[in-house]
Amino acid sequence: MAPSTGKKPKNTEVSGIGKLYLLAYNGIQTVGWSYLLWQTLVHFLNRGTLDTFWNEIKWTVIIFQNAAVLEIINAAIGLVPSGILVVIMQVFSRVFLVCCSLLVTHSATVSPGLPLCILAWSITEIVRYSYYGLNIMKAVPQPLMFLSARWSLGETATVNDYVDNTISSLIPFIQENGLDPMALPDIVEGFSVLQNGRMTGLVNVSRSGDQKVNYFAKMLRVRFNYDYLVKVMNIGPTGRIVGSLSNVSESHSAVTSSLTGSSTQ
Repeated sequence: MAPSTGKKPKNTEVSGIGKLYLLAYNGIQTVGWSYLLWQTLVHFLNRGTLDTFWNEIKWTVIIFQNAAVLEIINAAIGLVPSGILVVIMQVFSRVFLVCCSLLVTHSATVSPGLPLCILAWSITEIVRYSYYGLNIMKAVPQPLMFLSARWSLGETATVNDYVDNTISSLIPFIQENGLDPMALPDIVEGFSVLQNGRMTGLVNVSRSGDQKVNYFAKMLRVRFNYDYLVKVMNIGPTGRIVGSLSNVSESHSAVTSSLTGSSTQ
């Protein structure tokens, strides 16, 4: 019997409801940060002072900056391809500044650096959220695309076809070279002897979910994961291999598995 060529890859494309949610989230954030920029400009154009600036923008900053916590949830449930640890660091660095500095110490609210910080945040977030929102509709204008690339917001591409073609080329190679099943060397450890070992199931390798390539801050990042089924002497394991390559100079992977099957006496 010819060995199986594996399971069909799972489709993890964001649903219509998910896209509507992301579109609404990015749209609301764009409006919020635009309003904050407008508040800042009007305040100082009307000869406002640092003493009254924080009271003018306080609730706008609290609402829209803390709303970014939703981005951690978005990454955790797979609505966006961002790594959750990176998102946590990015979000909580600002949340900490707002909640543990601006809301706690008076000196921070009258610092000359606050207007500069708010201006930088506002302009960056307007570009970022408007880019993400329009990108969902595939309608990013060239000027916004230029700004997003210049400010390193990142570009992400799905490379499912490339990965699928690679796997489909790999499986015949495994079969033609007798790598599945594969004979394993005998193992002798003390009074225990393992012999006549065989490894099967390499042809069951399949793509698990979407495979992403991300260009961010002049670094190429590749994320990949595979479901696997490998049997050694009729004993599992099965599981998933998850890994990434960053800047083509380092890699890491994590493997989670669960033993399945039965052993023979």
